Amino acid sequence: MAKKVKIAKVQRITIDERLSEDLIRLEICKLIKVGESGEFKDEPDFWKDIVRNGNEILARPINPKKKSKKDLYTDWMSIPESQVKQFPWKDLKEGQVYLSGEFEIKEEQDGDKNVKRYFTRPGVKAFEQIDDDVKENTKTLYYEILAKGEKNAKL
Repeated sequence: MAKKVKIAKVQRITIDERLSEDLIRLEICKLIKVGESGEFKDEPDFWKDIVRNGNEILARPINPKKKSKKDLYTDWMSIPESQVKQFPWKDLKEGQVYLSGEFEIKEEQDGDKNVKRYFTRPGVKAFEQIDDDVKENTKTLYYEILAKGEKNAKL
């Protein structure tokens, strides 16, 4: 009998807009492409298109109509119970980006700087804020493009 391969589930969650004190719109996309090594990046090729395939969710800190904790932001974002206190509702801000699901982060030396690499790991539960990493990657890409333009005297 062939062994069934388990695919790790990872979500990229963006705090899209704070609509009011008790209502936030989240954009959630699922990982769709995994290399053989399980490494993935915060790049469009690795995520479902938010507009077509991702989900826009309206989340609240509490649901006054239900005694259950279902449908709270902590459920939508799949924050592990052990980390809920680290990510209080009041601290969620527009533009923050999180990874949630079955992954791990490894920090490696790349030349003179440390680089974070993300790997899927079936069975592992993780939740990590990555917007600083996303901003750093964007800044690095910007400087690389700028340097290429200067070399070609195009800027």
